Amino acid sequence: RLQVVSPRCPCAKIDQKLGKTYTIGGVRAHCASTAHGGFFLRVLHSGDLQEGDIFMLVARPHPSWTVARVSRLLYSHPTANMNYLQRAKAAISDQVTQAIRREEWMGTEAELSELAALPELAVVEYKEHLYNMLGWPGIGRFRPRSNLQSKIRFGSAAFLVGSAVVVLAVACLVVPLCRRSR
Repeated sequence: RLQVVSPRCPCAKIDQKLGKTYTIGGVRAHCASTAHGGFFLRVLHSGDLQEGDIFMLVARPHPSWTVARVSRLLYSHPTANMNYLQRAKAAISDQVTQAIRREEWMGTEAELSELAALPELAVVEYKEHLYNMLGWPGIGRFRPRSNLQSKIRFGSAAFLVGSAVVVLAVACLVVPLCRRSR
């Protein structure tokens, strides 16, 4: 058993296949805003699939929330559609950038809250962006970090400088002790 959890925003594969089509009137923009980019599935019960298998709709817990509607609300604003891929990459690395901005949401505040609250909706790239738009506490890749993690990020200049200071302080304590013991 499988469950549809979110629409798929088309990646650069469409451009690779069809040429540079990513303008607001291009193929990738059309696929994103109309849900023709596909969808993501969650595995509820594992099993075997093979070519020729037929998918059957077993349940539709939220009939008003179709993949096409979610795609239209998220991706049909021209700037959201054109900037999503670049912003999404930045959001993953800096955990601050909004992949889709609140002013680009094409629905009402009530629709935004209702969609974000659906338990079936995928967290990665969907709920996490909706929560961000609503100003709710982060989830998924954007969940709040502990104070220590938010203040000291490994690989950052502050961490390297702090580490150097600690090493120098230890050296200043150890060197005089070694000299005294001679």
